[in-house]
Amino acid sequence: MSANYPKYNSYRNAHEQIDKAIEASFYLEAITIEESILCDRLLRFYNDQRAGGDKKKDLMRITLGTEVAFLEKSAELRNNYSINFLNELSRFWESRNKCLHQIAKSEPGMPTENFEDLINLAKETAVSGKELVKMVSKWAMKYKKTVMTSSG
Repeated sequence: MSANYPKYNSYRNAHEQIDKAIEASFYLEAITIEESILCDRLLRFYNDQRAGGDKKKDLMRITLGTEVAFLEKSAELRNNYSINFLNELSRFWESRNKCLHQIAKSEPGMPTENFEDLINLAKETAVSGKELVKMVSKWAMKYKKTVMTSSG
């Protein structure tokens, strides 16, 4: 097995940027980077476990929402692979959607969310997302080792 240094450096830079974004109160940036990491960390598992489809062709179209929905479908799969972060992942995804979409989006003729409330939610989401990224990354490393061990 060869080390994937470009990926390692990308993750290191992403984590540094999350820290900088939270420190500078750029919570939407932090949330966006966290979502990217979470989606990537779950991508191998999603691809390994799903049936059908052209896996190579549509792999980069997979979103965090797709992965959350996939995990929600099977308690057996979650139990078999010790996925104990689904609630946190679902909350992050829902908060992420609210923060990123409702900052300017509303029903026609209706006001947007109160900006201060939305920024407070964004801060909570960014900070909890940082912890969730650690949790899911740790799980993904264990999953990767399991897959590599079982495939010989």
